[in-house]
Amino acid sequence: MYCVSNDRYSNENLPPCVANAGRVGEDIIPDPSNCQLDCKNAVILEGATDILQRNIAFYMKLLEQPEGTLKKAAHKELVAKIKINENHLALLSEKRGLVVNKVAGVESR
Repeated sequence: MYCVSNDRYSNENLPPCVANAGRVGEDIIPDPSNCQLDCKNAVILEGATDILQRNIAFYMKLLEQPEGTLKKAAHKELVAKIKINENHLALLSEKRGLVVNKVAGVESR
């Protein structure tokens, strides 16, 4: 995962990587060491497919806890994380279908 941003942020529009870091002021730059999957600046590479699938399995397992174990906020957050990972997987799958391979001058999809 990579962060692709040359934006400068202020307290009103912080990206997820610095939103909870307690940094204040103007001209705040993203923190790539804390990149989050739900950030609009995150670039996910195909090599992350396995990790995304494992993330989904992990979050699903947490959701299987007996009723009443998880608070509603935690349940909602896990569902959101599953959706984010599924969206990235779908985008990677879609991109794979768009890749054009040239073999001996013949294009295939």
